[in-house]
Amino acid sequence: MNRKIFLSFSILIFIIAACAGAYFYARFEINRQNAANLNLTDAKAVRSLVGNFGRALKNVSLLAPTAADDIANSYGNYLIPALLTAWENDPSQALGELTSSPWPDRIEISAVKQLGSDTYEVSGNIIEVTSMEVTQGGVAARRPVDLTVVETGGRWLIASVTAGPGTVIQNGGSIDNNKGITGL
Repeated sequence: MNRKIFLSFSILIFIIAACAGAYFYARFEINRQNAANLNLTDAKAVRSLVGNFGRALKNVSLLAPTAADDIANSYGNYLIPALLTAWENDPSQALGELTSSPWPDRIEISAVKQLGSDTYEVSGNIIEVTSMEVTQGGVAARRPVDLTVVETGGRWLIASVTAGPGTVIQNGGSIDNNKGITGL
């Protein structure tokens, strides 16, 4: 009789342990999936921010007398306040249009890397075009760019920008333009 009680008790303990294990594994999986979905959502938001910022670059002529105001108006929704202020105070350190042609058209993102729960690093190229590329397609110049994007106050904002020298594409060849820009 004691053997039957012991066997029944052992089976009951095994069933309880198996159920508890399954429960905790399921909770772990749900948390892992939620974190992955959150990271995907964040990465999409970061890509969208950088893409929209890249399309705004053509709105700022860095040599215009209104450059500081244009920077504030065009980049205010994309940059942390410290970077925005630095660029307003010294437009030569900002991204934007330097000549009438070519001009920045967009940022093509090549990589997005999560550095922390609230920080991403984005690498890509600033694509510059002329009226010829607008009508016929193509690229007039590329400049490598790295951006650090942080979540602050419930919003994703660009905290730093490093743009390397550009490569001008001409008739299948290229010419290096050695002006690089670094911001914060």
